[in-house]
Amino acid sequence: MKHDGSTEAHEANRSGNRKSKVTSYNRVGVVASLFVRIAIILVCIVGAIKILGYFVIRRGPSVQFTLDGYKIPQSLGGPMPNYPNVLTISEEMRRKFHPVVKFPMWWVKTNSTDQHGNYRLKRSKVPKYEVADCTKILCSDKIVKPEDFHQAARQMKKVHSFTIGKYDENRPRLYSSDVFKKSTYSIDGYSGERSLHIGIDLCGPVGTKVYSFSDGVIHSAGYNAALGDYGNVIIVEYDLSGMPTRKESKTTGMNEDLYYRDREDIKNMQTNCKDDRKLVWALYGHLDSKSIKNKRRGQKVKKGQLLGRIGNVHENGGWSVPHVHFQLSTIEPETHDMPGVVEMVDRAKALISYPDPRQVLGSLY
Repeated sequence: MKHDGSTEAHEANRSGNRKSKVTSYNRVGVVASLFVRIAIILVCIVGAIKILGYFVIRRGPSVQFTLDGYKIPQSLGGPMPNYPNVLTISEEMRRKFHPVVKFPMWWVKTNSTDQHGNYRLKRSKVPKYEVADCTKILCSDKIVKPEDFHQAARQMKKVHSFTIGKYDENRPRLYSSDVFKKSTYSIDGYSGERSLHIGIDLCGPVGTKVYSFSDGVIHSAGYNAALGDYGNVIIVEYDLSGMPTRKESKTTGMNEDLYYRDREDIKNMQTNCKDDRKLVWALYGHLDSKSIKNKRRGQKVKKGQLLGRIGNVHENGGWSVPHVHFQLSTIEPETHDMPGVVEMVDRAKALISYPDPRQVLGSLY
């Protein structure tokens, strides 16, 4: 039988094509398998990072560094024990303070155990309020233009609930008026584009009573008229010496240059002491116009004394949510003003200059 050379060549060519296709398929399979393996590895890495972050947060405050011996928490808006107790306020002291705002109380049911370990249902009264998240709120939702004051005032009178606005909360979309944006606008050395809230907002109906938490004297009172400012505001000076305190634990070591601007400012961050007194200044902002009447410097106030009431939009600096901004300071203010909001770069020194108000108010959240 004759074999045609062209036929043999054709068969060889077909065999070669089949081999090249198989090789090509193998290469595609290897590449696809490689991509799948890389994807799986990336997913595992991301998952591990999330799990690790979850457990780090659950374990408690992670300390970023120390400033003048005080621990500065890495996470924002955490529980009260995370923050430096600069004023060395003990639980015993805190129980003696008067509430700044009296929240409505309601009955709740909780599970508890008796002395024999038996579960039983217990009813108790607790303050009724919600804790707000202001990290994503737009400025246009909260600050009202003067031409809209009349309509906003009617709406604010319909507010009957109570809410808490957090300390050490970054609110980048909320503060866009000139008070917070102009670098030339400085309060006690704090300026720039400020977004970190360093007081606590006690939100409630217009006219809610605001009380002095302890005995003190009026430092200053006035009206801060700029849009987004405090409106009617009172600052009271308190002397906490002579009350039972506890020592604040300190740590050593770590870089202090990371998150504050001027190392010289450290000298001014400690509790202000005059003649062995331990002084702290408390700001009560966004009050009504009657609150500042007949308030003069040096005037004595008693614990539980009515200082004023929560103001409406035309009295509180143009804010659509009625509230009192409560803030503590270890540095004597220049006037009836404090930087209620600071830049993130100033966070570390601000947490010491303006301690967590929950040291006075109690663990609200």
